[in-house]
Parts: sequence; structure tokens; C-alpha cells
Amino acid sequence: MLAMAATPSEGVEREWSHINPVAMSTRLMGPGAHHDTLDDHWGAWNWRKTVGLGQHLLKKMREALPMKAKHRALHKALTTTFPAETITEWRATIDQWQEDPTQPSPYQEAVVNVTLSSVLKKLEAEERAFSSTQSNSAITHETTATSFLAMGLELEQQQRNIRAKAKEIKGDSNTIKKQSLDEQRTTLASRIETWQSIQVLYMPGIAHVRQMCPTRTNALVDDERVKKSEDIMLHLPSTLPISIRATGCVEGLLEKEKQLRLAEAEDTLGALRRQLLITTGVFNFKKTHISGTGQKPNTRARAMLTRLMDKARNHADRYRAARRALVALDPEGDWKAMLKVLHTEDIRGPRRTEDEASEGNREISWIWVSGRQRDTRMGTDEIAEGLRIEWAKSDARAQRWDEEVELLNEEMRRVLGQSLAIDRKFNSSSVSMISPMIGLIVRSSEYKSSSSEQLG
Repeated sequence: MLAMAATPSEGVEREWSHINPVAMSTRLMGPGAHHDTLDDHWGAWNWRKTVGLGQHLLKKMREALPMKAKHRALHKALTTTFPAETITEWRATIDQWQEDPTQPSPYQEAVVNVTLSSVLKKLEAEERAFSSTQSNSAITHETTATSFLAMGLELEQQQRNIRAKAKEIKGDSNTIKKQSLDEQRTTLASRIETWQSIQVLYMPGIAHVRQMCPTRTNALVDDERVKKSEDIMLHLPSTLPISIRATGCVEGLLEKEKQLRLAEAEDTLGALRRQLLITTGVFNFKKTHISGTGQKPNTRARAMLTRLMDKARNHADRYRAARRALVALDPEGDWKAMLKVLHTEDIRGPRRTEDEASEGNREISWIWVSGRQRDTRMGTDEIAEGLRIEWAKSDARAQRWDEEVELLNEEMRRVLGQSLAIDRKFNSSSVSMISPMIGLIVRSSEYKSSSSEQLG
């Protein structure tokens, strides 16, 4: 917010820590004594703030001047990495939002037009409209084709989650974890069998496929040769052989899966970006505040980073599965320009790390310049919206510290004038209380001037 500087917005609430215990006394008082007691306490608090303004402003100025120089330099370095026309466009977006807050916020990621949930709603609405126009046609099943496919994608993701958990506890002697995993496998197997009972209605050719690729169909069978539930082949339309795919599915099922896979890939790519930003933030916090503080804090921080990276890998696996399905369903589609092959080296944050190439030779991963773009054109010079948000926040930080120095300078001027007026108004016994504050204000002004010359 403009002109807020580094104002501590909760500063006015701090007095409650002092005044709350007073309630133990005032609750027994009458109205007059109650009012006078509170008035005395508030007056004493305000007086302490008045005589302490000099020390307070000096402390804030000592913090504001280095922070202003630091954030201005960081923002300048970030700005030089973007084309001038891009910065001009971003600046115009910020100005428009400041003049009219109802405009899209430049500090938040814009809502994506196509998401998995929106595609599901659209396809289900189309199916209901089609059924209403076909009065003589019977509905194949109470579960629509779209819901059937959505259930299949959800089961596919549950298999990935269980597979990751099994890998995590492999070799672990904790019986509780193993028991929980077995329960999840049993539940998943039951859900898959229920889904497979519907599958034959929308995919008549699945019976032939199952004969060619026998797999587990009874979740209660206890046999070492039987595959685990996370390894059961679901046989979604995109995984069928080409010779069976067209004739083995009801009309329109392949197109529906294509739309759902497109939305799934875009959603997952956005989730991967957000996860990488979170991981980068935790890593920087560990590096700055935890490294060197002891083995226990470092172990906890490493464990947290491991969990975060596991989530990122899970998102990457889901994206790759969605892309493989798209390659099978529409190998020459326009989606390939936006949804590229995701390699392990592509899974990295937008900022350079110590083990990467130098800044001059570094290339940003395509996941940050693809996907949710404001421009419909796809090119190597496009900049991901996440970087626009980072630039806008950096610009705001630099502006707030500029404002903080400016406001502190004005506060010093006004407080000094007010202090001198109070000094003239009170009698000589009060001069000993006011004079130290005036001296601190003068020291603050001198410190600001000397620091500005050094930083300038």
C-alpha cells in the first residue's frame, strides 16, 4: 500500500499487554474510579512513548537506511534481467491497480481460465444437455462418462501416492506405518474394482485388453504373485492399443480424456511451480537462520526440505503421466508448444542457486516461461507470471523502504518542533525529562545525514 512505509500496523495494540492486568483491579471499582484508573494508565503509557520518541526514531533510522540501499540495489539488479518493454507493461499494471483496486492484483497469480475442475463441470453440463435432448435414449449409467474418467485420473494419482509412500518406508521397521500402507492398498484395490465394473460400459473393448494383459481383479485374493494395488493397470483410453482405442470406447470418450488431460497437465505444472517457490523459500530460510545453530534444527530443516522435494517429484510424475496420455491421444496437437517434456534438470526454482552456472550463462527452466501466459503467443522470450509477481513484490519492498526514510525524516522534524514547544511550556523541573529526547532527535538527524553520505 502506498505511503505505508514500514509502519508497524499492530503498534496500537501493544498497550493491551499492559492494560489487561489492570482489569483485576478495575472490575471491583465504581464507574468514577474505574474511569480515572484507566485514564491514569493510558496517560502514563502515552507519556513514556512521548519521552522515548528520540530513541525510537534513532533505532528506526538505523534500520531504514541500510534496508533502503539493500532493497533498491536488489530491485535494480532484478529489473536489469527483463526487457524494458516488459518492465513498462508491469509498471502500468501496478499503476492501474493502485488507482482502481478492483483491477487484477499484480501481486497475485491470475486465475487460470482452464482448470481440471472447470473442464469437469463443462463436460458434465454438455452430457446433461445431450441427455435432455435425447428423450428416447437410455442413460448408460448413473455415473457419467466424464465422472468415470475423473475417477480414473484420481485413482491413477492415488496409485502414485501409495507408490511414493511405499518407497519412503522401505526398510523401515515401523509396523504402524506398514499397517497404514496395507490399509491404503486394500482401500485402493476396492475402489479400483468398483471403477472397473463401470469401465466395461464405456470401454467395451476392455475385456479383450484384459485378456492380453491379465491383472488383479479380486482385491481379496492373497497371493504373492498378485500385483499390489498401486501396480494394477487401469487401462484408461489413452493407454489402449491404437487398434482398439477407436472401436473399444464409446463415442466422445477419447476427446473427453484429452480435455481432462490438458487441464490436468496445466494444473499440475502450476502446482509444481508453487511447490518449487515454497521449497526455495524454506531453503533460503534454513541457510540464513538455521545453518550452524546445531544438529537438531538442521536435521529438522533437512527433513522438511526432503518432504517438500518429494511433493515436487510427485507433481512432476503426474505431469509426465498427463503428457504421455496427450501424446497418445493427440500426438501432433498445438498443446506441445506449451507442455514440453519435463526432464529432471528442469525441476528447479526461478532463481539461481550456488551449484548452477554463472548468472550470465544460466538459462531459466521452461516451466517458468510456459503455461499460464497472458500472451497467447509462445516463444522463448516469454516471461512467466510468477516472475512478474516476484518483480512486483521486489518493487514494492524497495518503495516501502524509500517511504520509510522519507517519513522518518519528516517525523524527526515534527517531533523536534513539538518537543521544543513542550520544553517551553513546562516548568524547569520538566526540562530534565524533555532535553534527553531532544538530544536523541538531533542525533538521529545527524546519523541520517552521515549514513546518507556513506551510502550515496
